[in-house]
Amino acid sequence: MIEERYKLAAALGVVAELENSLKAFEAVVWLALPLTELGTRDEIRIHFQSLCQQGFSFRGQPLQIQGSLQVFPEGFGLYLNRKQQLKSMGQAISQRRTLIVMMGHRNLSVLRFEAGSLKAAGSSSNGPGFWPLFEKSARALGVTKPDYGVLMNAIVTGQGKQISAARGRLFDFDEQLSACRDSYWQAVKVYWQDHVMPQLESSQVDVIISGGASQVVRSQLKGYFAELGLAERVYFADGAYERLDVVFKTLPEAAQNGAMALRMADGYGLFRGLIGTLNQVAA
Repeated sequence: MIEERYKLAAALGVVAELENSLKAFEAVVWLALPLTELGTRDEIRIHFQSLCQQGFSFRGQPLQIQGSLQVFPEGFGLYLNRKQQLKSMGQAISQRRTLIVMMGHRNLSVLRFEAGSLKAAGSSSNGPGFWPLFEKSARALGVTKPDYGVLMNAIVTGQGKQISAARGRLFDFDEQLSACRDSYWQAVKVYWQDHVMPQLESSQVDVIISGGASQVVRSQLKGYFAELGLAERVYFADGAYERLDVVFKTLPEAAQNGAMALRMADGYGLFRGLIGTLNQVAA
């Protein structure tokens, strides 16, 4: 938890720096935690209160913060966005079941929201992560660590021909790319069948998919749900925020990383929720 304390202090310090070196200010912080780490929220809150009470220095600049902290599960920002979308169509999210699926490098998480709240039953965070399966497949295919980043770039961009760091020349990673992707997809499909499919028995269910690893098997996911006749109930998180998409299009790395919006959509949704709350208070 000491690490989390320093992360909070660093984030607040950067805010102060960006806002023309503020020395004292009020901060309203919304923090997203993985499902498995929600049990630490009270400890994090204590560390945050200590930062506010004692103050701290950031890059030699003493700071004094007055603040409040709320902790939410990762994926809650996507839920808030879906809530607003349904509200604009005259529908209430509390009348539906919403499954937030986050496919990351470390793990795959499923959050089940029903009747307006997160349900422990049906939520899990022990699904297959992309990185462990990537490493296992890469080793089996004879790819050495110097080329891990190169192979990862091939997978992200879909371009097999890359300059191999280990070989010192252009190399076609198409075989390795396909094998890594297929290995991950097979693991994901098994997890979907065991943990997600049983929750789709009702027609009033939405599935929202996010996370950088979802981009790796996006076409497989679309085909999978189309075959099951569920394509209209499954949404990908990118494209949900027009402003966010505009920002990403201006970034040089966006062309090489099509998963940026999928990775950031949850945080942006939580940010919009926070701003909406503050606007209501101000009004």
